[in-house]
Amino acid sequence: MKALDIDETLAEAHSALGFIRMYYDWDWEAAETELKRAVQIKPSYVTAHHWYAEYLSWVGRHDEAIAEIRKAHELDPLSPLINYIKAYILFYARQYERAIEQCRQTLELDPDFTMPYALLGRAYLEKGMYEETIVAYQKGGYKLNLGYVYAQAGKRDEALRILEEMKERWKRRDIRALPIARIYNGLGEEDLALEWLEKSLERREPRMVLLNVEPRFDSLRSNPRFKALLKKMNLE
Repeated sequence: MKALDIDETLAEAHSALGFIRMYYDWDWEAAETELKRAVQIKPSYVTAHHWYAEYLSWVGRHDEAIAEIRKAHELDPLSPLINYIKAYILFYARQYERAIEQCRQTLELDPDFTMPYALLGRAYLEKGMYEETIVAYQKGGYKLNLGYVYAQAGKRDEALRILEEMKERWKRRDIRALPIARIYNGLGEEDLALEWLEKSLERREPRMVLLNVEPRFDSLRSNPRFKALLKKMNLE
């Protein structure tokens, strides 16, 4: 805001402020105002398109999000991060085949960039491809993500073993509550999943911004407690 006091036409400052408004404040209207302003001031600024695409995705405006990340990709086609975010936007639009293909293209671009493995695993999981999911998570080093996979695959003992490890780490603030909620939901423990989502909200965990579009919580969407969470985040 000091930067904008000095120069109101700084796209970078508008973009950063917009990111803060959505990611930390959950002030979606203010976030869009800032991000659109950044894009208008400096159409060549890749980060503005990237963050605006994420905003559009998180509020469920998927066609607009895909169009916006396409602009970022056109500006910087060789960026591993932008290629990954393109896959991420497609995933939350429930376009899993396209997300898988985009993850593969990103890994071809930079085989040492591990983030696409997590998303690749998640897309495989939504298609019920458990073995492929496990391989992707293992390649990327995403061991704790396997808890939800085991829960979905009916491997309850393995899921519970990872869950207990995660809960111990949560007490030490090593990890967040949100992934614990996911495993409980995968196990069909709806009340416990909601309890851990509420803990995540209390700590204002950053990844809660995905709650509105996260496929792993689709089974909870009709639950009043889940709707109350969205309302607290100004998403309902």
